[in-house]
Amino acid sequence: MTLVSSIAAVLVGFSLGLLGGGGSILTVPILVYLLDYAPKTAIPVSLLIVGLGALIGAVRHYFKGNVQLKAAFAFLPSAMIGAWIGARISQFINPSLQMLLFAALTILAAVAMLKPQKYKPDQPGKKNLAVLVASAFFVGILTGLVGVGGGFMIVPVLVFFAGMTMLHAAGTSLFIIGLNSLSGFVGYLGLVEIPWNFAFMFSAVVVVGILFGIKASDHIDNNKLKKAFAGMLLVVGTFIIVKNLMS
Repeated sequence: MTLVSSIAAVLVGFSLGLLGGGGSILTVPILVYLLDYAPKTAIPVSLLIVGLGALIGAVRHYFKGNVQLKAAFAFLPSAMIGAWIGARISQFINPSLQMLLFAALTILAAVAMLKPQKYKPDQPGKKNLAVLVASAFFVGILTGLVGVGGGFMIVPVLVFFAGMTMLHAAGTSLFIIGLNSLSGFVGYLGLVEIPWNFAFMFSAVVVVGILFGIKASDHIDNNKLKKAFAGMLLVVGTFIIVKNLMS
């Protein structure tokens, strides 16, 4: 790996460790526009990288008691099926359209981060299994289609429809993102050629970034960080849209 790709991998991991998400939103544009991978390759590689990284973060939350496995396994089956289906559908979609959809979700994630939360961190929502399963399938489709882990969508769903507090939703979300992303990755096998050596080396450096991010999370104002990250996502999303509309 080059110095540039190593720094990029640390940045992806740092965001996962610090925010509990955001890694996939950074990984795809880094692979496409910084490391010159085609979107059809970058998306599955991103799913593998983010899947492995998110599971590392989930282990930390699990030992802190923040992962609710029962709710996660209620969410995961339809999400993983959706991710696999989204990956298979992707072969019929133009790469530019995939990137435009990715950019739209990036901007949506930024807006979600900037909006004031409608729920209190320590106040659980009400359970609604039917909505939880339907939401999981929709998130899964998007995961497989454009390579986003979907943490910005999963956390509110877990709070409102799985009856979780914000803290438990953040930890459980990482576990879901990990398995959901890997399910989407499996859906790409046989459709595109995977640069395995690069993917595993990048993932290993991402883990280093996660460890730094986890350590730094205790010393940084999370609200200010989210606003700064949201601003960066708006810039990235706008850049992708302009780039693809002009090409």
